[in-house]
Amino acid sequence: MAQRTVLYLGEVNDQEAAAWRKSLEVFDEDRQSSLTLSLFPEDREIPQDAVDGLQVKLSGLELRRTRVFGNCWLACELWRQLDLDGFWQQRLPEGREAVSCQKWADLFHADFEVLLYDLTSTYFEGEMEEKPKAKRGYSRDGRPDCLQVVIALVITPDGFPLAYEVMDGNTSDRTTLRGFLDQIENTYGQAKRM
Repeated sequence: MAQRTVLYLGEVNDQEAAAWRKSLEVFDEDRQSSLTLSLFPEDREIPQDAVDGLQVKLSGLELRRTRVFGNCWLACELWRQLDLDGFWQQRLPEGREAVSCQKWADLFHADFEVLLYDLTSTYFEGEMEEKPKAKRGYSRDGRPDCLQVVIALVITPDGFPLAYEVMDGNTSDRTTLRGFLDQIENTYGQAKRM
């Protein structure tokens, strides 16, 4: 493999380094809070003008719990730039989004005698103050530090969804099945359903 310098951006001067040091925020896992620190490699002295300076052993740094956000951002940006909201608004006018249960069953040859029910959860990073359902609960994602919602889904054996519900993040799994059975019976009628 060959390497070459494509562009040289120059050195960071003292004023730029000071500005960079002021803006670095570090998350303290023990205190569960953020604080502003100036980080320096272990082989350099901490300058006297540095507030809350800390020397770091660079070889000991590791990356944990990374978050991929580029693909989601790209999809949202493409949706916005292509004006897909307007595109679908013209093709799916108000009232056309619902399909009657019988038409749906005929179209996909759906069988309602055996239904599958499952719960999952999804977590949020952030305050989520506007979402009252976002609460802490049993985290299937291993993220008890984040707020979440619980999603219940009923599908046919072929994988076609019949019903779903988004519930509070602290909803207990064992308390949800009875309500969903009632909802399915009200929608599709009583049958020898499993």
